[in-house]
Amino acid sequence: MPSTEPESAELLERLRTRVRNGEPGERLPSERRLADEHGVARAVVRQALRELDLADLVRTRRQSGTYIEEQRGAVG
Repeated sequence: MPSTEPESAELLERLRTRVRNGEPGERLPSERRLADEHGVARAVVRQALRELDLADLVRTRRQSGTYIEEQRGAVG
């Protein structure tokens, strides 16, 4: 089975850019929609969102979605 590491890293960077350009509190599309938009498996999306969550860039709420967090130290 091929590794998903390259597509996961690419998706992570795309989502990181999307988060930086978004507004705090903005809801991201669903995992399914993100997977369809980027042509990757939902597992790849989940991994990328998990990493963004660990970096405090987004917050995932069960049964609600994933939301952009306010960026600490952001210049704007």
